[in-house]
Amino acid sequence: MIQVAIKRSNGSVGTCRIHDLLRDLSISEARQNNFFTLHNDNGTSSSSTSAGSWINDDLGKLTNLRDLAIRGDISSYHKALSESVEKLRNLESLSLFEGHSIPSFMPFTHHLYLYRMYLDGRIEKLPVLPPNLAELTLLESKLEQDAISTLEKLQHLKILKFWSKSYDNKKMFYSSGGFLRLEVLELEDSSLEEWIVEEGAMPSLKSVELYSMYNLKTLPDQIRVLSKWV
Repeated sequence: MIQVAIKRSNGSVGTCRIHDLLRDLSISEARQNNFFTLHNDNGTSSSSTSAGSWINDDLGKLTNLRDLAIRGDISSYHKALSESVEKLRNLESLSLFEGHSIPSFMPFTHHLYLYRMYLDGRIEKLPVLPPNLAELTLLESKLEQDAISTLEKLQHLKILKFWSKSYDNKKMFYSSGGFLRLEVLELEDSSLEEWIVEEGAMPSLKSVELYSMYNLKTLPDQIRVLSKWV
């Protein structure tokens, strides 16, 4: 009734998924013992739920929200989700699971506390990302080189994960001075064949993990010494 949902780069468990019956029982027992309380008003500190009409009606009101996680197809709620998230200036973490497609978010320029994002779905155009973003996980994004040129300028990005066809180009180029603070890089199931890394790119890199990268012909020298093939 408990399953591993996400694993960290070191192989340890990041998050778990529990059956609804077990979740309801846990919440019931916790409430009886005053272990924790769930809030559903403007005092909400976190929210994790399935996509639905509440995105249109209520999300923008949760101005104190710090952790937002939505699971399921959000294609019918792109406009409302984008407008609502723009109001949530206290967000620290934003996760969209199984979203199919990611909305064209307004610039995250004013989301100063947003340090972690998990985006599962096709991204037509990468938005202006939070200035203090430290961890970014992408799935099925279908991004190309122009996105790399944007991502490598993020001054605080330490963890970057391209999972499940998130990078959809045969060539990838990292320029000198790019990804200055990046420490962990993961690539999975990409069509990438040629990877060029200029000297001076990713000077803080400590770990590279490559999953099912069958088309990649060679590795840059800077990457080879740190990489782990899976």
